[in-house]
Amino acid sequence: MYRKYELEHMVKKCVNLIHGLSSKANGELTCYYRSQQIIILVGKNESKPPVTVNETKAFAHELVELLTREMKKTQFLIGIGSQHKTFSSLHRSFFEAQKAMRLMQRFKDIRIISHFEDYTVYHFLDFNIKPAEMEEFFHNTIGVIHHHDQTFNTNIISTLEYYFMHNQNVTEAAKAMFIHRNTFIYRVDKIKELLNSNLKNADELFQIQLALNLYRLLNKG
Repeated sequence: MYRKYELEHMVKKCVNLIHGLSSKANGELTCYYRSQQIIILVGKNESKPPVTVNETKAFAHELVELLTREMKKTQFLIGIGSQHKTFSSLHRSFFEAQKAMRLMQRFKDIRIISHFEDYTVYHFLDFNIKPAEMEEFFHNTIGVIHHHDQTFNTNIISTLEYYFMHNQNVTEAAKAMFIHRNTFIYRVDKIKELLNSNLKNADELFQIQLALNLYRLLNKG
């Protein structure tokens, strides 16, 4: 009973804080609580230009900063759906926002805010390529790294992900992984050795990044 009261109190506080930022939402804001999720709807006037993804994310970032500042012991995750013109299409935006959150959790993403469009590549791969074809491409491209990780209990694939995530900036990637720069360089050298690549050829880099996307979709981690 106490837990239920505590949860209701927390939700009420969140909703009040969200309404406090309504003036920055670029539209009329409505929010309600359902199944441990707070759903925020932002209505737009058709005479005004649509809000961009970056503008929506900027509002979400302000929202998270406010919520985490006022509710320090609570973690927040925000998924954003696409804009739709008709009320009957709202369920699609809600579905997209939920899927964005699920993908963040599934991929153990470092982000706490994501838009459905952030995962366009994954949606395309998931709907257009058969699992067996994904598996084959992954195996042929970076399967040797996955095998090395499984055999020697290393995390070379994770290093590769951070390497691309930080635009091949070794210093920034090492900081993000909380390891020494020299350790990261050693791992990258190991990747080059395993793949027999200098990681400079554009076509090779594209294939490796595509294989990393499949790594997440196939739940290899």
